[in-house]
Amino acid sequence: MICQVAKFLQIPYNDEKTSYVMNNLFGVKVRKTLRVGQVDSWKYELNAGRKELFKRIAGQLVVDLAYEDDLSW
Repeated sequence: MICQVAKFLQIPYNDEKTSYVMNNLFGVKVRKTLRVGQVDSWKYELNAGRKELFKRIAGQLVVDLAYEDDLSW
């Protein structure tokens, strides 16, 4: 799958790079990606203005992907 993504994005890859990505994707470095690891915690990081902006830009996508039932979040 990683190779397919790299190919689609036209990023050069080889077995060594693929192995490195697979081994480090959710390793020790995950702490830099996931702040608290709590469900819905991202919602509390947005102030009211940013939340409304995010809803306008991607709110329906959040609903379509079933992260939320509607736009009332």
